[in-house]
Amino acid sequence: MGIELKSWKMYFDGATNQNGSGIGVLLVSPKGTHIPFSGRLNFPATNNATQYEACIIGLQVALGLEVKEMEVYGDLALIISQIQNRWKIKKEKLMPYHECLQKLASKFGKIQYQYVPRMQNQIADALATMASIMDGPKEDEAQPIVVEQKEKLAYCMSIKGDEGMNGEGEWYSDILQYLKDGTYPKSADKNDQLTIRRMSTNYIICGCWVKMN
Repeated sequence: MGIELKSWKMYFDGATNQNGSGIGVLLVSPKGTHIPFSGRLNFPATNNATQYEACIIGLQVALGLEVKEMEVYGDLALIISQIQNRWKIKKEKLMPYHECLQKLASKFGKIQYQYVPRMQNQIADALATMASIMDGPKEDEAQPIVVEQKEKLAYCMSIKGDEGMNGEGEWYSDILQYLKDGTYPKSADKNDQLTIRRMSTNYIICGCWVKMN
């Protein structure tokens, strides 16, 4: 019997350019579920500050998902070394970030940080760069971006619920419920809700049909 993996992985990155600043984070569950998200910073921030912003937001989301063990990866050696307390922080403006990270880290049962080359951090880097050049919604919450590999043509699968749009008792009923009104079954925990949201990105409601994207 194999050893069950418990640790989540988190990849983070920040980007600052002439258009603005953005952050990108990719969470990977022990089962391999990828949860990417990004955000635009509507305030002046240095490149180092965006790195801290991304890492802090990622840890906050992980804690919200009740993650207990975390492996954190970043591609800026300076920031990783500072977080590990191997290098001193010389810029006073970064001290509050460091203190915040330490407080968040103390809430995990186990957490470790590691430097990775940028080539191994491409998704977080792309999310941060995209966020830095695009204006996000001002009022509504931004939805996660899900990138998947599809093996079938878009028109290969469509399903129709019994009795019109109800679909009650069908395997896709939870997805249909979420697409219709954004709610979950009463018995769904946080992990179930994440799965439903992720799977719902594959489908749209078209008339009385639920169609796969």
